[in-house]
Amino acid sequence: MNISELRHNAESGSVVAQGVLGICYLEGIDVEIGYDEAFRLLSAAAAAGAPRAIANLARMYAHGWGTEMNPSEAVRLYEIAVARGESLEQAEVDRIYSRDSE
Repeated sequence: MNISELRHNAESGSVVAQGVLGICYLEGIDVEIGYDEAFRLLSAAAAAGAPRAIANLARMYAHGWGTEMNPSEAVRLYEIAVARGESLEQAEVDRIYSRDSE
């Protein structure tokens, strides 16, 4: 994966590049894990409506990675992602609800 090219395209406004590079920073793929950068990039892609970015942003809120843990926001974003065609495991949303009720 060409991280330099992805970075250039992301900074030029490519929603796809923002989403892919955000996931790279979130997962540590070809870059060091960087939750702040992942959050910034995924937020930009999610604002443009990218379902995969919305789902990964939800994960960040669910776990408190790069942002304050916010189960309500995580569930809201997961629901948006699913409504936009992203297939998610219901188990992830169920885990948030069960953790929230403890």
